[in-house]
Amino acid sequence: MVSPQKALILYNYYQNDNQQTIPNVDNIVRLGCSGRIYLENNVDSSRSQDIIQLLGLSGCSTTIEMEQTLNHRFGKMKLGIISNSSQLIDMTRSAGLAYSQWLPTTTTLDQLEAYIHDGLDTAGEYDLDFLLVDMTDQSWQWTDAIMGKWLEQSTILKCIVTRYHCEQIETGNELVPQSHEYKNGVRIKVKQDIRYLCAYFHDGSTRVDTVNKFDMEQMDRLGCNGSILAWHYLAEIGHKLGYVPKYGA
Repeated sequence: MVSPQKALILYNYYQNDNQQTIPNVDNIVRLGCSGRIYLENNVDSSRSQDIIQLLGLSGCSTTIEMEQTLNHRFGKMKLGIISNSSQLIDMTRSAGLAYSQWLPTTTTLDQLEAYIHDGLDTAGEYDLDFLLVDMTDQSWQWTDAIMGKWLEQSTILKCIVTRYHCEQIETGNELVPQSHEYKNGVRIKVKQDIRYLCAYFHDGSTRVDTVNKFDMEQMDRLGCNGSILAWHYLAEIGHKLGYVPKYGA
């Protein structure tokens, strides 16, 4: 099995509610697999807080603690983020991410694509292993255009992560505990009315399920990648890239 060398994650706090046509995103879903990402219940859900959880930093109260956590959990894995949230970028810079690029409101699609290329270029200054692009305030057609550029890049794991409102399910301690309810070996409460869905594709390593387009209900119901806690998401990516032991191990 051929493993990916880098990971490109396009994140969006909002669903594609306008149902814009996104054929390249549909291809990512059709060619790869989908899964669910659960949020910790004791943290308010917002764009910044959810990204912090996806970066494996929940529970950190200072940027110094964030930097120590990143070094401890992910070692030499070079991480980057692109966002138009100045608060988020200030935080990730202070936490020591290798690449934190702020997007002005005047940023064009070509400029955003150049920022992504600069971050992932193996011959460039940064040569990142993992790049999360916050597409929250950009159109889904921009997401589609970017995925079209990277779809056939054989060394890149492509992921699309988006927030999903779902019907809340009552749970209790009497139910069989699930793996996504555990953090550092301790069972925690997770949000039931909100979670993230993620599509993964890398030719040669990701599985293929029966989801045939970027349809949230389909991805939630039929995705074969199962459920993980957001705390484990970056660790899962790091494992695929060869930097981190299998999460939970």
